[in-house]
Amino acid sequence: MQRIGFIGAGRATRIILGGIKRRLGSLPEVYVTDKSSEALLGIKRLYEEVKILDNPKEVAERAELLFLSVPYTVLEDAIRDVRDALNRDTTVIYPGPKYTLEDISKMLDGHKKIVRMIPNAPSIINKGYNPVVFSPTFSKTEKERILNFLSLLGKCVETQEKLLEAYVVTTAMSPTYFWFQFIELKNIAVKLGIPEEDAKKAIRETIKGAVDLLFNEHFSEEEVLDLVPAKPFAKDEETIKQLFHKNISRVYNKIKPTH
Repeated sequence: MQRIGFIGAGRATRIILGGIKRRLGSLPEVYVTDKSSEALLGIKRLYEEVKILDNPKEVAERAELLFLSVPYTVLEDAIRDVRDALNRDTTVIYPGPKYTLEDISKMLDGHKKIVRMIPNAPSIINKGYNPVVFSPTFSKTEKERILNFLSLLGKCVETQEKLLEAYVVTTAMSPTYFWFQFIELKNIAVKLGIPEEDAKKAIRETIKGAVDLLFNEHFSEEEVLDLVPAKPFAKDEETIKQLFHKNISRVYNKIKPTH
């Protein structure tokens, strides 16, 4: 397993390390740095085996896979901290939106081995759906090696770069569109007398089955929707759809590349 470095100790790092450790049972050689001592303490508390370094350049020098695991708003600063320390063969992975492979290469003074991915939260339990794009310099063998590694987190699919920001709002953020509703449904079930563990099991299986049915090739969407006559939210559906379009479009327009 390669030496892995993380510039940033936030949520994406926590998710990726959690998925790797859950799948492998332990972590490989991992180096993490962050300007926030609180974030570093949090990562160390969760994953004792990681090595914390104060200097981003040290992380860049040691890593064979280097994750630029920071919000896009501070990506340029993070790159400025490491670009002079990168080895030519280091693979740089940016798990975020807004900046293209070309943008990142330019900021890294022409570095060639760059990957972009959009991880999502279920990756922490190896059930993620993580779209990936590669800079054109990777060989087929190199791509396969990286895809195999990222597949520790769940499904890992190569896609077109122009689609990555669309995946941000449809796979990376989408659990948040539904989690609060699932929690509230569970709370209602408990309030109505179903034991909490039974409620969790029932809702989990119902949601899985509902999604499998909705996207089953033998049924149209209209046929699926017609299977249940009672629709308590029917009068609110258009309002909810409008909220979906309004809020998701707002986020997408904010994170899409400017060129």
